[in-house]
Amino acid sequence: MSSTGSPILDQMRSRASQLFQSGKYTEAAAAYRGIMEVVPSDFDAIHHLGLVAIQLGHLEEARKLLQGALNLKPDDVEAWLHHGMALQHLGRNEDAVASYERVLELKPDYPEAVFCLAVTQKSAGRAAEALAEFNKFIRLRGDVPTAFLHRGDLLREGGKFAEALADYESALTLRQDFFDGWMHRGVLLAERGRAEEALACYDKAGGLSPNRGDVWYNRGVALQDLGRNAEALEAYDQSIKFKPDFPDAWNNRGALLRKAGKVEEALASFQHAIKLRPDLAQALNNQGSAFAEMRRDEEALESYDRALALAPQEAEGWYNRGIALHNLARNGEALDAYDRAVALDPKSPKVWNGRGNILRDERKFEEAMGSYQRALAVDPRHADTLSNIGGALQDLKRFVDAAREFRKLQMVDPDHKYLLGGLALSALMLCDWKTLDEIRPEFETRVRSGKSIIPPFTLLGLSSDASLLRACAEHYRRDSVNLARVLPQLAAMGHDRIRLAYVSNDFHAHATARLMSDLFERHDRSRFEVIAISFGPDEKSAARERLKKAFDQFHDVRAMKDGETAALIKKLEVDIAIDLKVYTEAARPAIFAHRPAPVQVNYLGYPGTSAAETMDYIIGDPVALPFDQQPFYSERIVHLPDTYQSNDPKRAIGSVPLRVEAGLPEKGFVFCCFNNHWKITAPVFAAWMRLLEGVPDSVLWLLDDCATANLRREAGARGIAPERLIFAPKLEHDAHLGRLSLADLVLDTLPYNAHTTASDALWAGVPVVTVLGEAFAGRVAASLLTAIGLPELIADDLEGYEKLAKSLAKTPKTYKALKQKLEKNRLSTPLFDATRFRRHIEAAFTVMAEAARRGERPKSFAVQP
Repeated sequence: MSSTGSPILDQMRSRASQLFQSGKYTEAAAAYRGIMEVVPSDFDAIHHLGLVAIQLGHLEEARKLLQGALNLKPDDVEAWLHHGMALQHLGRNEDAVASYERVLELKPDYPEAVFCLAVTQKSAGRAAEALAEFNKFIRLRGDVPTAFLHRGDLLREGGKFAEALADYESALTLRQDFFDGWMHRGVLLAERGRAEEALACYDKAGGLSPNRGDVWYNRGVALQDLGRNAEALEAYDQSIKFKPDFPDAWNNRGALLRKAGKVEEALASFQHAIKLRPDLAQALNNQGSAFAEMRRDEEALESYDRALALAPQEAEGWYNRGIALHNLARNGEALDAYDRAVALDPKSPKVWNGRGNILRDERKFEEAMGSYQRALAVDPRHADTLSNIGGALQDLKRFVDAAREFRKLQMVDPDHKYLLGGLALSALMLCDWKTLDEIRPEFETRVRSGKSIIPPFTLLGLSSDASLLRACAEHYRRDSVNLARVLPQLAAMGHDRIRLAYVSNDFHAHATARLMSDLFERHDRSRFEVIAISFGPDEKSAARERLKKAFDQFHDVRAMKDGETAALIKKLEVDIAIDLKVYTEAARPAIFAHRPAPVQVNYLGYPGTSAAETMDYIIGDPVALPFDQQPFYSERIVHLPDTYQSNDPKRAIGSVPLRVEAGLPEKGFVFCCFNNHWKITAPVFAAWMRLLEGVPDSVLWLLDDCATANLRREAGARGIAPERLIFAPKLEHDAHLGRLSLADLVLDTLPYNAHTTASDALWAGVPVVTVLGEAFAGRVAASLLTAIGLPELIADDLEGYEKLAKSLAKTPKTYKALKQKLEKNRLSTPLFDATRFRRHIEAAFTVMAEAARRGERPKSFAVQP
């Protein structure tokens, strides 16, 4: 009202009011200003002009106008109410509260003021005060859905979920088409793990507003919680369609794409989320994880660091940083990151597990076990920790304990990708054939599909299926070799002398070194420069000193990362790099994945394919690795003419002890197998027991190894006195060879033959009976026997093997003739002719180097004798 009245002013006020009521705020503002031109202090015009300014978002102007109205009428309830609204919208909550409290002084129990005061207190974070006001409002007016909605939010935030849910349902009872009611009820149900009911709420909300991006986003979250990932992904796509600038939807979409194996698409989605919201730490972490999965670890680390800059108190960020640093072999920094993570979240099993992995890599096994135990104290069913603690126990040669941990893993996660490999290794080492029979049916399908990642060297003790062995190597390599992409072959250098780099951790008193030391010394230095890249221990032995003198250059790279080692090989301009390890214990295949040399060769240590695009050749021979095996090898097969195995004719044979000194009976035939126990399979052992039964007074002489107790028990179970199995302690190599001379006949194993142990036996003058297996690992002894001129000791199958061994043991004349033939052939046939072997392998290296210089792709070939 105004103190001044006239018919014209009444008409002006009526028109202004109509415009305001119909929502034509700009025209209404002009009308109210027209009134003020006539009556500058017209309270009603000033008051309504303030309301118009609120509607138009001109909040400071509204506040001033409403203050002006109050100056005219200090006790006007409506003006104080609207003044409070302007202040509330300006974010001046304290002042707004004061205005609303003034309203209630003037008009107690005024519902609108109570409601506005409640909303303001809620916005200010004063939950208790807000809740009291909403309670008051609902007592005054129980028919306002938004009041129940607001009170439900406060109750939910206070942990009173049942009461909150009741309020949301009250709101929806009052108004079935209440969009926010359905949305808030859905969120609460989702938070309480009731995803199906939440989804039904979002569907109701979507029916009311089908083009709302937030509805589709919430549907995606609920569907994701239900494991309906394909539908969830569609929901996120719809969310983005209706709200393209929704970073959370882009981020969640990326997470699902990554889970589906579409890492490139996932990365693009994360990057879009980050573009929309550069401070979205979760998207930065997810981007880092995508980079890590793509082996782009430097970029992963950068993403994690950006996330940590935004959220330094997030344990997840430090955990992710630890993973990236671990992948980059920056183990000290990785351990620091894990320590930061456990300080922030000591109840996170995965962080303790990651910390344990670093310590295990550093061979600090007891400390690693401590971290793993901390993880299991938090969550005894943490699958990755159970897998890793099992692996660490295997590193410590505690195979019984390791088997127990893998059995726990089997109960917790029977599909864990490392379970079968862990169970298999312990079972092999312990000759636990019952477990091997139990898991064998799963092996083929799980290995071929990549669902189980098994170290290829382990599988060689279980299978001779060449296609399965290749699939195993392919999946293992993808899982373990940490490179973003396959690197191209280097151009050949064209040096005057071919530069050979032998890469291994076995340049010490080790079987590989015993076989190859003579070759390293014997290489023709007019044509070859010979370099050692060593990442194994220096035990200060005579063998180590001999090796260091055998090479033109000896580089100890234990302290170098894989990439740094590869860079050194490249800097040395190596022409041919030879991997003597591939997938055997402590191998570092990632060195070769960096492509440091124009020609890269798989030789000797691992009798199988690397399945690596970066490995050019594998050296074999016609018996051990026929050319018909080429489809199962990524490398091109190269044949040396006699045998692929290098040998050292300077190996010293120690004095021969008395039988009693070696723990053997004074009389009786001595069958022998000094292979590691993991090579002994149930069918082979059964044949051995039949031999003992069929050859009275004979004994079986084995190494004392992991499965001694089990083998004695298995013998007893087959009716053989356990004392007929005699276990020999490990000795220095020359003493071992002298002792080995006491054996009458070495019995080979299958599917993995004796390799160095077979040539040791032949060098010591002991015949070896073998079976010609199917895969490389099972054909080596046959290759050696062929090269030494004793093919009659190669059986076609286990039945023939058993008959042959029994015949030799029971026919002294035949056995004596065989021994004489072996003694005659030992120094006259190719097996131990080191000069002949050196010429052949150098011829192979020359063909490889010359083909590389011509820019030709690797091809299989055979070296002529």
